[in-house]
Amino acid sequence: MDRQSYITPWYGTWPPIIKREESNMKLNNKAFLLPLVLLAFFFGILLIVLPLLFAPNNWWSDALVALGIALVTSAILGSTIEWLFRQRLLEDVFKASVGYILHDSLKAEVGAIYNQKILCVKHTQEYDLRPVSQNQDLVLLHYKIRRDLKNIGNEDYSLNQITSLFEWFHREAGSRIIELGCEIKGKQYKDFAVQKITNRIEAKLNETVIIPRDEKVILWYEIEEVKHISDIHYEMFAFPTIEPEVIFHEPPKELKHLDINVSFGTREQKNLAKIGRDTLRLKGTMLPYQCIEVCWWNREDAKQWQKNH
Repeated sequence: MDRQSYITPWYGTWPPIIKREESNMKLNNKAFLLPLVLLAFFFGILLIVLPLLFAPNNWWSDALVALGIALVTSAILGSTIEWLFRQRLLEDVFKASVGYILHDSLKAEVGAIYNQKILCVKHTQEYDLRPVSQNQDLVLLHYKIRRDLKNIGNEDYSLNQITSLFEWFHREAGSRIIELGCEIKGKQYKDFAVQKITNRIEAKLNETVIIPRDEKVILWYEIEEVKHISDIHYEMFAFPTIEPEVIFHEPPKELKHLDINVSFGTREQKNLAKIGRDTLRLKGTMLPYQCIEVCWWNREDAKQWQKNH
């Protein structure tokens, strides 16, 4: 079956990208200034130590010591405080300019985007619909999600990974979290604890994963959820996601009567690429808590409903 016969994509959008990057404000002679700073530091140390060893209690030795202290202090300020001040200045300029342009109600939201420390650089979620033999009004939605997360902040990031789903208390079948894990620098974390909270199943990794600056972690989980024969599923993520992909495999023969729709909850209306028969990719970036929506329905029921209305 051609994919177009059972997937009709809806095209959403994404807001203009505001990407946090390291400052590109650099001195052209930075490589030349560093040796000068080091030279001033060590020369200042000599001016402090030598007069105290060989000619203490002289007015000129006191002057040399004072000069040495000044050189050491300026070297330390030049190599640390000045850099921090420049970084803060650039950040304040950005916030001030954004604050001037935007309405008050949007400033906090844009600030939250600017302060993102983690970026998902690769995202794939793969879906299968499976029949429930004991009840034809139910299906099992089986899906796997993989996310490659990169630390784009200025310090290590502590990841306490949690995933959850709802339980709908059907007697014929139940929802479950099959797997949750991550991998960083060749080390895998696959042990997780499951708890039931009201009508929700929650899984959490037993260990906190530390993501160093500029490093990546591969995160994955696999879930099976009981849904109705015509239903909808949402996935939302806490971190911005670049060009997410959704793979929806062709349903088995028992579910050939279903139509399926995949959509991305963003502002972009045209940047959606079809890859092969069963994959859709958003050519853009999803912001935190924008959702990917997957829904399915009985084709004949939909036709009859349209005729009656």
